[in-house]
Amino acid sequence: MGGKDIGGATAKGGSGKPKSAKSVSRSSKAGLQFPIGRIARFLKSGKYAERVGASAPVYLSAVLEYLAAERSINSIVNRAENAHMHAALTIAGLASALAAVAATDDSSSGSKMSRAVASASELLASHCIELAEMAGAEHDRVASAVKSAVDIRSPGDLMTLTAAAATAMRAESALRSRLPKDAKKNATISPYDKGLGEVNHLDAYNSETEDHKFPCVGELQQHTSK
Repeated sequence: MGGKDIGGATAKGGSGKPKSAKSVSRSSKAGLQFPIGRIARFLKSGKYAERVGASAPVYLSAVLEYLAAERSINSIVNRAENAHMHAALTIAGLASALAAVAATDDSSSGSKMSRAVASASELLASHCIELAEMAGAEHDRVASAVKSAVDIRSPGDLMTLTAAAATAMRAESALRSRLPKDAKKNATISPYDKGLGEVNHLDAYNSETEDHKFPCVGELQQHTSK
């Protein structure tokens, strides 16, 4: 009984608290103690020949398993980053399409509300374009997506852009949920998470009767023609 008590205390690290679960390789589960964390430390410290003799093949198997796991994680991270870039690109296209529709309504209506909506939607579109480029999308690719988006002809085209953006955002969310905890901390975040705090607010209207010159007129055109 005493031996069991000592063994139990040792398993708990002598503190009475159970150790946190660690990721282990299949070799460890088979009774051969080669935790992935230890393998990683061996490789990073240059101890490639730590296990020699009869246990060398088992150690090599554990090393290969660790490297395969790392490659799998890197693949998921790369896919998540590409999904984030695609989502940012589709959102930029959708925002540009909305800005184009609002500008058309403004030219036909001429009311102050139409002008305010057109100015606000253009500001949002410009910001989404910047976020798409920050996510890694090339400028030519962003410009092409924006040019295609502003040429919409019907409500169906706008619904198609909306569905594409929603699908891209769901795909990004699904891939990010598969990332390990450490990778999530370093992963890029969505435009909604990253950009809202950086948006500059429009100045308040001085008077309802005063004719205003909106600050972002032509800004979207400048982004697409760099």
